[in-house]
Amino acid sequence: MSYERQNDGWNEPDLGRQPATERPHHKVRLVQLIKHHLRDWLWIAVMIALEIIVYLLIPPFHRFVDETKMQEYKYPTGPDTVPTWSIGVIAVLVPILFFLAYYIKRRSIRDFHNAFLGLATAIVLTALFTDSIKNMVGMPRPDFFDRCFPDGIAVYANDSRRRAICHPNNMTEYKDGYKSFPSGHVSWCFAGLGYLSLYLAGKLSLFDKRGYSSRVFFVLFPNLVTVLIAISRVNDYQHRWVDIIGAAFIGKHCNRCWQISDPISRCPSPERSG
Repeated sequence: MSYERQNDGWNEPDLGRQPATERPHHKVRLVQLIKHHLRDWLWIAVMIALEIIVYLLIPPFHRFVDETKMQEYKYPTGPDTVPTWSIGVIAVLVPILFFLAYYIKRRSIRDFHNAFLGLATAIVLTALFTDSIKNMVGMPRPDFFDRCFPDGIAVYANDSRRRAICHPNNMTEYKDGYKSFPSGHVSWCFAGLGYLSLYLAGKLSLFDKRGYSSRVFFVLFPNLVTVLIAISRVNDYQHRWVDIIGAAFIGKHCNRCWQISDPISRCPSPERSG
């Protein structure tokens, strides 16, 4: 009987003594895992710092909008079907709860650490890419008219170019009006829930060729939630379809970073870590 099997509780006859023998080992292994992946965690910290700078300090590019172009931005402003604060819960907290559930079942701190590391990398990369592109593109949202002219009185330059002269009441909403492409809601959900979908596909052995169709539903359900959120962003007149497609491309590519790094193969084995 190998140490790994004994640690996971597969062949341990006395389950009552299992927590007492595993907790100290879990603490040691967690420290070892963090040390082993210290470079990865440091890079995540660097990307978080860059994301804070991009999101808070760098203003978006103000794309030229004239009187003719403004006709495309007169969609009504309304409440979000999916609030911004809930995206962190949906894209980050929900996958972590699945990781915790699997940890409680199998008691594998190694699996939990690697799953959390992959999710953190996917989310941070997605946030950095999304907000950087938002600032560089500076695409007005479909409801930009209400953000630019909150009183409904349009003012344009008295020249041949007829550039819009905005007089916003809320500068935060006005700056956010230039961040239509790509959608942050969608990119985060495709990164977080897309990562969860891949995680479930592995844990449920989706590709073992045994034909369990019920597994497909559980694996694809997170993607269905993501698609519905994407549709709500268009229905709320916060984005166009091109914003959704661009965000999906970013999120889908960032949630596959685990295939490149393959952190599981670089973890110390129990035999070597003692």
